[in-house]
Amino acid sequence: MNKSTSKRKEREKEARREAILNAAARVFSRKSYHEATLDEIAAEAELAKGTLYNYYKDKQDIFFSLIDQGLRKSQQNFETMISMGGGLEDLLTRCFASSLEIVKDHKYLYRLMLTAGAHLNEKVQVEVMENWHNQSVLGAEKLSKAFASMPETSHLAPIERLIGANLVFSAIHSLHHRQMLERDTGNLQEDIKNYVRLIVRALTSEKTT
Repeated sequence: MNKSTSKRKEREKEARREAILNAAARVFSRKSYHEATLDEIAAEAELAKGTLYNYYKDKQDIFFSLIDQGLRKSQQNFETMISMGGGLEDLLTRCFASSLEIVKDHKYLYRLMLTAGAHLNEKVQVEVMENWHNQSVLGAEKLSKAFASMPETSHLAPIERLIGANLVFSAIHSLHHRQMLERDTGNLQEDIKNYVRLIVRALTSEKTT
């Protein structure tokens, strides 16, 4: 097999893998993890059920791959938000707004992660939560580094920048929960402004001795 043919087959394989995940996402958005079946995912992807096993071991493998894909895309989006430049207020506003938009578009995935214990054994549940936590830690570290390069926050000590980044992520997660519960969602934009205003004030205040 020549190199060109090998690359084409690899692209086709990745496209098929992506199609299966997209199909699973649609099925999971309509049903819980427990109710969804491989037959339904295969039908949604317009594939024979046996074909799924060429790419994934079982439904749980698809579930993990789907969550991993979502976390990676969220991380890539977050990195893009950081790289766009601008002042501290602009950066924080983008981070909040973009994060809430992702959850809105992929509400089923966020719900699956939050309720992992309801349909997965304890070992797997811990693995899902640890993966999510690790992504949050990585995001906070990158945001902290962004703070170091900004005139408004470059004066802060490394630990202060990291605490500030963790404060941002905690606020984002709080809004995520409200968005998932669909309570007072009309006030989310106003809350973003208030969070950004208060965090900017906290990070740019003069140190006291």
